Amino acid sequence: MKLVSKVKGMVSDVKQHWTTPKPGRLVPYKEVAAYGFGGMGIYWATILSSQIGLSANNFLVGHAINLKPVDLQIMLNIANLIGFAITFVRSYFYDNINSKDGKIRPFLKWSLVPLAVLSTAFVWMPYERMEYYQKVIVVEIFYLAISFFSPYVTEGFYMLAQVMSSDSNERTDVMSIGQLLMSFAPTLSNLFVPYLAMLTGGMTDLRTYRIIYPIISIVGLPLAFLTYSGTRERIIKPKDEPFSVTFKDAIVTISKNKYYWIINIAGWIGFLESASGVILTWTFVYGMPEKQQHMGLATTIISNGALWAMLSAPFIIRKLGKRNLLIGCNIANVILLSLLYPFYKNMIAVIVISYINNFFSVFYNIYFYGLNADMKDYHQYKFRERVDGMFAVVGTIGTVLGFGTGMVIPVLYQRMGLKDDYSVLYDATIRENLFEVLIIASIVGAILNVIPYFFYDMTEQKHAGIVKVLKLRAMFGDYAAGNADPEQLREGIEIIESVGTYTGKEAVINDYIREELDQYSSPVFLATLSDARELVAAGIGSLRYYNEDAYKEIKSRVCTTKEEKEIRKNALERAKALRKSATLFNKHYPDGIVTPDARLKDELHSREAKGMKETIRLKKEISQFKKTESIYNNTIKPFVQAERLIKEYEGFSNLDLIRQSVNEASEV
Repeated sequence: MKLVSKVKGMVSDVKQHWTTPKPGRLVPYKEVAAYGFGGMGIYWATILSSQIGLSANNFLVGHAINLKPVDLQIMLNIANLIGFAITFVRSYFYDNINSKDGKIRPFLKWSLVPLAVLSTAFVWMPYERMEYYQKVIVVEIFYLAISFFSPYVTEGFYMLAQVMSSDSNERTDVMSIGQLLMSFAPTLSNLFVPYLAMLTGGMTDLRTYRIIYPIISIVGLPLAFLTYSGTRERIIKPKDEPFSVTFKDAIVTISKNKYYWIINIAGWIGFLESASGVILTWTFVYGMPEKQQHMGLATTIISNGALWAMLSAPFIIRKLGKRNLLIGCNIANVILLSLLYPFYKNMIAVIVISYINNFFSVFYNIYFYGLNADMKDYHQYKFRERVDGMFAVVGTIGTVLGFGTGMVIPVLYQRMGLKDDYSVLYDATIRENLFEVLIIASIVGAILNVIPYFFYDMTEQKHAGIVKVLKLRAMFGDYAAGNADPEQLREGIEIIESVGTYTGKEAVINDYIREELDQYSSPVFLATLSDARELVAAGIGSLRYYNEDAYKEIKSRVCTTKEEKEIRKNALERAKALRKSATLFNKHYPDGIVTPDARLKDELHSREAKGMKETIRLKKEISQFKKTESIYNNTIKPFVQAERLIKEYEGFSNLDLIRQSVNEASEV
C-alpha cells in the first residue's frame, strides 16, 4: 500500500508541476521530459554518425572498410589538427551568439539533419571499388565534415542540461531523469541491432551500416528536435548583458581556472582507461562468431546496471557530493578491472563484471557534466564573464597530447599481432594476449585518472554560495537598469537575509554572501569603481585615445600590501583592455563609433530567401552583420563593463529601497 501511495503521489506531483516548476525549482517536468525523450531521438539520429570513428576497434572503418590501425590513428591526428580551426569557430559561436533561443539550443536545431545526411552518404560510398588510398581520402574528408556538426549535437545535449538550471542539485536531477529516459534508446538498439545485423551479414559487414543504421537515424530525427523546442536555457546574468567574449580574454581567464585544469588533466593522463572496452564485443565477434547475434542480449543485460545508477544518482550525489562519488567510482573501476584480468575468458564472468562496472561508469555522465557546469559557474563568479564554448579551445591542448598518446593503443595492437588483417583476432592466442595487455593498460589509466580529483575542493555548498552571489550581481545590475522583475528582487532580498542561517557544511554559503556584500566597500572594488566612473564620464569616444604613460605609471607602482597589489593588477588588466579597444576603434571607426543597426539584424533574421542564390546572399549578409556586431562589441567592451559595474554598485546602494519594495509587494 505504501508503494501504491508513493506512486500516486509522484503522478500527482508530475501533473501539478508539469508546466509550472515546483517551489524552489526552475525546471518544470515538461522540460525534463522533452530533454529526456529528445535525448532518445538524438541517440537514434546520431547512431550512424557515432559508428564512424578513426580507431582500430571500430567495426565500420576498421573491419568493414578495412583500414589499418596505425593508419587510422594517423588519420585521426590529421583530423584533429584540422579540427583546431573547427573547435575555435564552434567555441566562438557558443560564447558570442545573442539568440533569443539561447547559447546551445540553436545549434542543436540546425545540426541534426546535416549530420544524418552526411553519415548516410558516408556509408553508401562505393568502397568496394576503391583503391586503399582512395578509401583513406574519402573516409578522412567525410570524417572532417561529420566532425563539424557532430559536437553541436552530442556535446550540445549534455551542455544543455548544464544551463537549464543554475541549481546544482536540480541539474543533477535533470541529467539523471533525462538520461534515464534517453537510456531506453541504446537499450533497444543494443538488443535488436545485432539480431537485425544477421540479416545483413553481421556487425563487420558494410550492408549493416548502409541499411539498418540509416533507418534508425531517420526514425530518431523528429524526436530529437524536442531538445530544441521543449526546453529553455537559464543562465544567470543581467538581462541587458550580451554574450560577447574574445578568444584572448577567454583563454587568459580560463588559464587561471584551477578546476578546469584538474578536470582536464585527469582526462589527459588517464587516456588508457578505456583500452579494455573492446573485450566484450571482440569476444563475441571474433571469439564466438556463430553466437555474435547474442551480443545484443549481453549488452542489454549489462546496460541494465545503468538504470539503477541513474535512479540513485540524485540521492547519492546529495549524500556524497559529485567529487567524492567520482573518486569512489574510479576506485571501484580499478578493482573491477583487476578482477577482469583472471576471468576475461569466461563470458559469464565478463558480463557480471561489466554489469557492475557499468553501474559505476554511468555515474560519469551525471557527475562529470555536473562538475563542468559547477566549474563554469565558478568561472563566471571569479572572472565576471560567462564562458562555455571557449573551454574547448584551451582543451585543444589535449588534442595535441593525443597526437602522441593516441598512438599508444594502435602500437599495442601491432605489437600483439593486429597489424593489417583483423582476421588474426579469430586466433585465440593473439586475441587473449592482446586482451591481457589492454586490461593492464586500463588499470593504469584508471589509477592516473583519479589522482587529480584529490585536489578538487569545489563542494556542493561552495557552489550554492557562488550561485547566490551571481543572482545578487544580476539583481543589482538589473535594478539599476530598470530591468529587475519582482520575483528576482524578492529572491535577492531572501538571499541577503539568509546570511547567518546556514549551519554545518552549509555555513560556507554565509561566507560567500558576506564576502560579496562586503566587497562593495573594499578599497579594491572602490578603486575599480572610480576608474569605471572616470571612463564613463569621459564618454565612449574616449576609447579612441590610449595613454601609454598611464600604463607605465601603473606598472611602476610600488605595492606593499595585498590590497595594493590587487588594485595594481586590476588596473593593469583594464589598461590592456583599453589599449586593445583603442586599436580597434582607430582601425574600424576613424570617423567615430557606429552602432550596428538592430532593425537590420531583425530584418535579416526574418527575411525569407527564395531560391539557392538568394539564400547564399542572405547567409553572407547575416555573416557580415555578425562580424560587424562582434567588432563593435569588442571595441566598446571596456566601456560596457564600466557601465555594468556602476549599475551593479548603484543597485547595491539602493538596497534599502529594494527591500522596501519587496516588503510592500508582500503586503499587497
